[in-house]
Amino acid sequence: MRISALIVSLFCVLTLTAREYEVVSPSGHLKMTLDADQNLSYSLSVDGKTVMSDCALSLTLGDSKVLGQNAKVLKAKKSSVQETINSPFYRQDSFETAYNSLVLKFTGDWSVELRAYDDGVAYRFVTDFKQNFDVKDEQAEFCFTEDYDLIIPYCDKRNDKYSSSFE
Repeated sequence: MRISALIVSLFCVLTLTAREYEVVSPSGHLKMTLDADQNLSYSLSVDGKTVMSDCALSLTLGDSKVLGQNAKVLKAKKSSVQETINSPFYRQDSFETAYNSLVLKFTGDWSVELRAYDDGVAYRFVTDFKQNFDVKDEQAEFCFTEDYDLIIPYCDKRNDKYSSSFE
């Protein structure tokens, strides 16, 4: 009886320490979930179906410090943005964009910003370091839950037919 009570208590403590944060696109079709338990990983759902799961994120700096390992969240801040972006070098003068954002601030003067648009998601690492630093490596995994079909637009008139403006 004591052992089962101990196991249940231990399970509850472990469950409480796992930290999941989510950001949903303005339309509600996309949901990105970030697990910030020890190492950062994310999952992506489309219309309630998980299409990517347990995808690791980290950034290794020149001094071998790894942003994303042993991550401890200090605070989380959500926001919604609708804006017009001027685009003097695009095929139109400006365009509208809307996204929901989640910024997670971690110990060690760094954070991760997640953005969920209606047609995609994005992340970026942000630092508040006082000194310059080099980025040695970035881990960005894309672990799909199934084998999905892929469509790649290419151009027959280039030397490398897979080189395109969609990069």
